[in-house]
Amino acid sequence: MAVKERLVRRHIITDASCQFCGVSETVIHSLLDCVIAREIWNLSEYKDLLNDAPRSNFGELWTWLGQKVDASVVCAMAALMWAVWKRRNMMVYQGERPNGVMLAAGFSRLEQFYNEKTSNWTRNEAVDHIVDFVTKTIGEKYKSDLIYGLNDPNTDQKTRVSFKYASSWGVIGTPSFFVNGFALPDEGSAIDYKAWMKVIDPLVCSKK
Repeated sequence: MAVKERLVRRHIITDASCQFCGVSETVIHSLLDCVIAREIWNLSEYKDLLNDAPRSNFGELWTWLGQKVDASVVCAMAALMWAVWKRRNMMVYQGERPNGVMLAAGFSRLEQFYNEKTSNWTRNEAVDHIVDFVTKTIGEKYKSDLIYGLNDPNTDQKTRVSFKYASSWGVIGTPSFFVNGFALPDEGSAIDYKAWMKVIDPLVCSKK
């Protein structure tokens, strides 16, 4: 996630302050503690649970949740985190202020498409469920465009190619980094400037 704290470590920006709170914008801050995140979490049934959650890093938080609650709750909370991040980006990059409650309501319903709940659906059934879900959330106005997009062979082909290409390289998380065709360890972890230099310098510096 391109939070400001990570962008500063990568020498992309110089100020890590959250533009809504003024404190350092970390992943945990953006997803849980920012004022725009709290507007969503304070209305959820997980408010008290998050008060006790660890905050040193996201990996520790995720492990803690997995041990504390069952998988369905973790999925629901992941959907709300997605809603929080989506809202943050709309406010930062588009100057919008979407209704947090409505946005969270839509994202929380994505749980119905996770894992075994869709394992026995045919492709046509999946399309029908997605169309029904989206139109109930945003209305009928874009229904025909949605149906066309989900059945467009070009879009389907591009999605399959992208997924299979990533899979062929062993990508299981984002971001994933490769140097000269070799995967670096710790998929999904950010790499700061000093860590990149330790990887790249031995490759480009001439041996004496």
